[in-house]
Amino acid sequence: MKRVVARVTALLVPDEEAIIADVLEGLPGLVPLSRAAKALGVSTCTLRRWAADGKLKVAKTKRVKGGLTLVPRLELQRLMRWMLS
Repeated sequence: MKRVVARVTALLVPDEEAIIADVLEGLPGLVPLSRAAKALGVSTCTLRRWAADGKLKVAKTKRVKGGLTLVPRLELQRLMRWMLS
């Protein structure tokens, strides 16, 4: 019975890397903070706080007043792995 449950669970719970690949599919190398927050399931305030605390690496542009905060795709991947573990 335990083997059957393990096999069914393996079929129902996708691989972490597959989940990450699905979420990141189609996203550019630098992702706007709002899209990154949506992909991670957290608020933009949380990502800004993580950036201020040094837990998240971000890039800022000077294109608009105040700049645009962008999150590198690899950084999103790292955070997703951390959140899934």
